[in-house]
Amino acid sequence: MFEGMYNHIQRKPLRRVHLLEEAVSLKALLEDSTVPNEETLINAFINDFKSLLKIESAYDLIEDLFSIERNVELIREKFPDFINHDLDGFYRDLAPVILQKFWERKRNPLQEETVDQLFLESIHIAIEEEIQIWQEKIQ
Repeated sequence: MFEGMYNHIQRKPLRRVHLLEEAVSLKALLEDSTVPNEETLINAFINDFKSLLKIESAYDLIEDLFSIERNVELIREKFPDFINHDLDGFYRDLAPVILQKFWERKRNPLQEETVDQLFLESIHIAIEEEIQIWQEKIQ
């Protein structure tokens, strides 16, 4: 009785669904011989930055951040026409966040936040802002 009732509804192309589920990294793009499109590069950057939010040590997070920065530079060398973004804006946005957190910590002596936690939270805030900036580029 209901056969063919919803035939007029178009399905999403399978390729697009596959790309949305696939988490590409900058490192994977560097190892691939094909030239990615700009959206793929931006998604790889966003994925790498999102992975930083899972790290619970400021030292490890900073180490991985430097790794991403190195990969961004290599991507810029490999695909100079695609990406003209570096992490300078991220670092400019991070500095006031760290200063604010230090100031808040001094003003609230009852707060038991370690320096590691202070850096970790500050970097997470700046990362979330950077992710939002990159997401706006593909929307």
